[in-house]
Amino acid sequence: MSVYDEESASKTITLQDVATAAGVTVGTASKALNGQGKLRQETRERVLTAARQLGFRTRGLPATDHITILLLTSVIHTRFSIPLLTGLEQEVAQYERPVSVLMWRAFNQEHQRQHLEGLLTRPVDGIIFMADDTNLHPPVPLPPEHQQIPHLYVYGRITDHRELCLLPDDEQGGRLATEHLLSQGRREIATITGPLYFEAVHLRARGMRQVLLEHDIPFSETRILTGPWSIEWGYKAAQQLLERDPAVDAIFCGSDEIACGVIEALQASGRRVPEDVSVIGFDNWSSMVYRVRPHITTIDMGLPELGRRAGQHLLAMIEGRETPQGALYQHCTLVVRDSSGVPKHSLSLKDGVQKK
Repeated sequence: MSVYDEESASKTITLQDVATAAGVTVGTASKALNGQGKLRQETRERVLTAARQLGFRTRGLPATDHITILLLTSVIHTRFSIPLLTGLEQEVAQYERPVSVLMWRAFNQEHQRQHLEGLLTRPVDGIIFMADDTNLHPPVPLPPEHQQIPHLYVYGRITDHRELCLLPDDEQGGRLATEHLLSQGRREIATITGPLYFEAVHLRARGMRQVLLEHDIPFSETRILTGPWSIEWGYKAAQQLLERDPAVDAIFCGSDEIACGVIEALQASGRRVPEDVSVIGFDNWSSMVYRVRPHITTIDMGLPELGRRAGQHLLAMIEGRETPQGALYQHCTLVVRDSSGVPKHSLSLKDGVQKK
């Protein structure tokens, strides 16, 4: 992946420019230039003529025909965005043509709209919108003259089902955590998690409930405690839980930060982890999972793979190849450490289990 160079980019004619000049979509222009698809000869010739007039360099010259991707995000240096960006970088680095990624920070949708108007004055072949949560959002409005630019969303769900969105499967992650706790003979399971306005909180709890229901294990909603994503909340919530419900023998935490606080509270109360109470986190955040002892068993959302798939699908769009619509979910994996104990019933690697 190359660093964005504004001077060289301003001289580059993009596939979007050819499509606009020929009066066709980007996908049609790509097919015409690459000799693919069932197009009318008149359409193909119109695209080729536009490409010649504009000086567009086709895929026959991969060394000089480079692609520019605009990445618009509200978060840049976080534990969620960095793994996503790593996966994206790895994917575009393998592409047959040079790929530049222009990353720009926008704090909200209005900020994104304002930035787009200026950023799209330069050549852009595709756009990735990266959200800071997996809640449901309206699509980012593209300027009318740029409606055909290939784009997708990552780590954010969009109200328009025609838009491609790539998301971690939070519900499956909740199932995986609960199945792991049950495999150790745990039956009195509670969850301490983040604020209710996060969709991920509801999805993970739903996955947990489904597994308990499938095993005919009763569950009380009083065993769901919600609050900030913090160590302090984990500690406070665990104290509250143990005071009113001392029979709890497993706690599924909505983040590794919360799990740190939970483990500290359990140990302060004289309970052993995992002998008395098993604890499992979510995120696989290395600075948290190794912060306490025992080290935290957790759920990994596979964010590098999510970033890789985003790059893969966007490049396919730019090439004019068919891509899916709607939400695509990335399976989570269970990373087993010491806070949950040794499973009494083994789970295979195909079930998404890693031993660390």
